[in-house]
Amino acid sequence: MKTMILELAIRQRRRVRFYYEGAFIEFEPYYVATDSSGGKSVYGKADGERIVKRFAFNRIYNLRPLADERFAPIIPLFATAG
Repeated sequence: MKTMILELAIRQRRRVRFYYEGAFIEFEPYYVATDSSGGKSVYGKADGERIVKRFAFNRIYNLRPLADERFAPIIPLFATAG
């Protein structure tokens, strides 16, 4: 169920809210991944953060999409020596 909610939120660029390690997190999900041991994680940007973080599925509770809150993913721009 978490996978379906997060994949839909990613496609629709909808923010989500969930409980993680003792706190509620509002989050912009970017992608879902599976590690070598089969554990799933979601990567994205939490409110107030400037970096992409990983959140393990087995620690996410009370996952809810935020219907009226959309986001645009951050696209890092790299300068090249010219």
